[in-house]
Amino acid sequence: MFKKISILILILFINGSPLFAQKYKGYFESVVEFYTRDLDDYASNNSIKRLSQEDLKRIEGSPYVNKLFIPGNLYKKDSLIATQVPMRYNILSDQIELKDPKSNSPEPQAALLKNADLTVQIYDSNYRYRDDFISEKGVPGSYFEVVWEGKHNSLYKKMEVTYHPPFKAKTTFDNDRPAEFTQNETFYLVNNKGKFTELPTRKSALYKVLGDKKKEVKNYVKKNDLDTDKERDLARLIAYYNSLL
Repeated sequence: MFKKISILILILFINGSPLFAQKYKGYFESVVEFYTRDLDDYASNNSIKRLSQEDLKRIEGSPYVNKLFIPGNLYKKDSLIATQVPMRYNILSDQIELKDPKSNSPEPQAALLKNADLTVQIYDSNYRYRDDFISEKGVPGSYFEVVWEGKHNSLYKKMEVTYHPPFKAKTTFDNDRPAEFTQNETFYLVNNKGKFTELPTRKSALYKVLGDKKKEVKNYVKKNDLDTDKERDLARLIAYYNSLL
């Protein structure tokens, strides 16, 4: 899917000012400019509190898929436009955070503007923002991990994180509990018209979602001993389902 571009220099901007430039493989053959959101402005405008690394040390669990900044690639549609950018996905704020590779600070310096034309590749995961998604609470837009893509349908994974405040024991039968983040994931079948269908975890309900191919799908799962609770097996099932359409 993605075109390979071996020589690239990245110039990242916040509010129109250069943040950093990185040379890739020692040459200057392509320059890409894209704009990011200032994290402090975002927090202020959305009435949320930015959590520092010190804040996170006092909370069990993590709001990140991976708390480390991993060099990743940025694609606009099918074209690679930036490479080796230190990034991580913040599930809690639903943002792709970026770090200046020259900075010694553990804090991110910016976040990508949410753009449906961009695909973020961090290690072996591809993240895409879908502005046509509406949550059950009526909130528009979200990042998804693209697990598998097909001609008719694709398999997306949406990560969510819940913050649990610290608990102070009120009796001798209780124990104090620190603040905690817990993560969960939901899989969606997304067709080529942009319809999102949440996939149930129960097999019987899952087969029902796959409609008139229920019999074939059920036999395929049994024949290949698939565990649809596992991401890899679910992706195999959706790939097979697509082959029937």
